[in-house]
Amino acid sequence: MRRHGILVRRLDAIETLASVGMVCFDKTGTLTLNRMSVTTVAAGERLYHAWDGAFVDPDGTAITAEADPRIRTLLAIACLCSETEIDEQEGRPALTGSATENALVQVALDSGVDARALRREFPRLSVQHRSEAYRFMATTHARGGGILVAVKGSPSEVLARCRWEGLPDGGRRDLTAARRAEIEGLNARMADQALRVLGFASRDIGTADPGHAEAAIEDLTWAGLVGMADPVRPGLRELMQTLHRAGLRTVMVTGDQGATA
Repeated sequence: MRRHGILVRRLDAIETLASVGMVCFDKTGTLTLNRMSVTTVAAGERLYHAWDGAFVDPDGTAITAEADPRIRTLLAIACLCSETEIDEQEGRPALTGSATENALVQVALDSGVDARALRREFPRLSVQHRSEAYRFMATTHARGGGILVAVKGSPSEVLARCRWEGLPDGGRRDLTAARRAEIEGLNARMADQALRVLGFASRDIGTADPGHAEAAIEDLTWAGLVGMADPVRPGLRELMQTLHRAGLRTVMVTGDQGATA
């Protein structure tokens, strides 16, 4: 091991090395480069490909976030329900945060959303981080005399907490069982392309009591889905083949959906 440049700090850590039969790999940042980029957005009944600040539908028609209120709402939630810090370097926005949240804020900026102005308009009151019990993140924001709740996370968990779906005119409609099935189908299509998929939703609460808002992450209005690509590290296929030839079983560990993995 020394000839291969490997130093061992604790001998007992390698005493049973010869009996290893399985190697577990974390996916994001280990098997992948952890360089997230938004590639697909589902707003309403359609899938759009994110491209250079615009969104292209299956017919090849490009629209902007300004032209589609549903996309604009989705991107606003992504900017608010985020801990990415937005600074400025050499006249351009510089993002500091997780790869996932940076990618979401970046696509909003590329689409013409003024994320910093949005955050000033809706100052954050509280944060509920994603956890093993709740696979979503929720933030509360002051909105006039009330509160705006912004939620992003596991599509199925966010969808389960939604009662409504947003409409292009700013209104909403009941989220029927048939429509929920359509959204689950869109989620599956995106995950089958190895995309990390997040669901987005929000709620307006007519009271300025943050404690009430934290307990009311339900009856949400569904906004849509965002799919992000994360390139696999070079040489990974060859590494797996080497391990398999040695008789080792390899396991991917991830919080993403099974289809994405």
